[in-house]
Amino acid sequence: MIPCGLKEQFSICYNLFLAILNNVELQVMKELGRSDPDWRLKNCCAACTFELEGEEELEFRMLGAMDGNDSLKRVPHSKAMLTSEGDRISNERDDLRDGGGEYILPRVEVDRWSKEAIGDMDVAKAENTLPCEERWKNMSDDHTSKMWGVFEETGFFLLLCRHGSMLIGADMVKSGEQVKYPLAVITRLLQTFGDRLGIGYDIGCKFSGTVHHSPLSKLARMKQFRMLVGLFHGHAHNHLCQLQHLGTYVKGLGLEDLKTLEHFFSKSNALAGVIRYASRFHHHQRINSYLKHIDHSDSFEHLSSFLCNNYRQALEIIDSYLALQKSMRELGVTDEKEFEAWLQEEEDYLSNLQYEPPEETIEMEYFARLVHYYDVESKVTVSNRVIFINIETAQRHLLEKRSQELERVQDLERSLNISPEERWIVGSEKWRENEQRVAMRTYRRCLDQLEGLVVACIFELMKMNMSHTGYKMRKHIGKALKARLQAILTSLNHDRKWATPAGHQAMDTYFKIRRAKEEIKCLNIEIRQVITYMHIEDVHLHQHEAAIADTDAALALQIAAYRKG
Repeated sequence: MIPCGLKEQFSICYNLFLAILNNVELQVMKELGRSDPDWRLKNCCAACTFELEGEEELEFRMLGAMDGNDSLKRVPHSKAMLTSEGDRISNERDDLRDGGGEYILPRVEVDRWSKEAIGDMDVAKAENTLPCEERWKNMSDDHTSKMWGVFEETGFFLLLCRHGSMLIGADMVKSGEQVKYPLAVITRLLQTFGDRLGIGYDIGCKFSGTVHHSPLSKLARMKQFRMLVGLFHGHAHNHLCQLQHLGTYVKGLGLEDLKTLEHFFSKSNALAGVIRYASRFHHHQRINSYLKHIDHSDSFEHLSSFLCNNYRQALEIIDSYLALQKSMRELGVTDEKEFEAWLQEEEDYLSNLQYEPPEETIEMEYFARLVHYYDVESKVTVSNRVIFINIETAQRHLLEKRSQELERVQDLERSLNISPEERWIVGSEKWRENEQRVAMRTYRRCLDQLEGLVVACIFELMKMNMSHTGYKMRKHIGKALKARLQAILTSLNHDRKWATPAGHQAMDTYFKIRRAKEEIKCLNIEIRQVITYMHIEDVHLHQHEAAIADTDAALALQIAAYRKG
């Protein structure tokens, strides 16, 4: 057991040691002309940020992934006493030191995107009901999600580029994964890097709507910002959501799976035991030191492995083109563009099962308004025959109501281009048609929803390839389930090639090859950027080192150490 006094002395010495290192680093960066607070962010990854003149413009200027992790929680020092709200009374002294460095957003910047600051955004929830929303707990009530009161910092929200370089992080304070964290992170990213950014998030489908209903909407649209769903979580989403957000079907995404954070968190979780009971300053200090260590120690080693491995993977996928050609012959597909049409047809099909055709919807609404109007009209006719004075007020109300109903009917007639002379009357052909349509509406909605769920379920099961994994019993059950579902699918989609297992597999193979070719094009650019950056950086640092070697040998030595990493 280390005596308390020695622990405090060691802590003070360690703080001074890190302060000296940080001060030396500041002097080195100032000498190199890199004292801008955003310099690290703007130059965090050579493959992403070191753009060369004359290179072909890619679909995405930068790709990344973001997510929250609750392993890096912190318990504040507090008294045993509780407040009236049941919270513990903190006995931590004020500490104005900032241990977060350039990696962690200030809390003030994050809180600008809190519900209290930007108001309610439930409009996004009302207009975009997502079938996959119930599968993700961080989709529900994400404005006000709470964490246990025992923690001060309840986790860490992080954004990495596709190569694993650290971009921005934010403390999650006394809350769950609220929308203010990704909104604050995305705002800083857009302000720093500009247009054509693509970011993966496990609830990217929902968060895309949140962004476009927030004050960030105008900037996001102007910068062509796009939310995506990573492959790691993608197959837990509704199939329609996968078609719109999953990397396999997104043009320009290459082979990027957007699951960089899973690898990062598997390493950073080792910090949890060290920082759980630290002060706020030391909590930030240790996270910052870890992130700086990752940046300086293995960034280029990891980057070079990433580029080489992805190149090999892309070439292997492209080699499967012969298998695709065989599948095309078996399916009677003569042109690869048919797969693009299949994808659009599949998306349209699943979308139409969610929404009624607009024209039919207006016609049914017009029919319902006519029913109300004719009902009021009949009551007015009856009231005109009665001469008692005591019903004069009721009659006036009926006339006002008839006028209102007539106005609504006329609005819908203008939408449907129906003249007053063509107004539907009881018993007419259009009247009978829509009367039956309205009567069947609820029944049809249930059938459409069921069909959509069944089809989506089958595609998800085929994607996961359930019948080819596990033990013998699991294989047997999987095959039986697949056979039963395939019978339903056949009855629903007898004329849709994309709905067959062979058709869907061929379509997926085609899009994987497309993405692999995009990856090759992207890697060719990124490899040139990395090699050029390494050469220019080495020359630049040597020049600065030589320039001050005679006037400030100590600083020149530190620049040499910085150059060697």
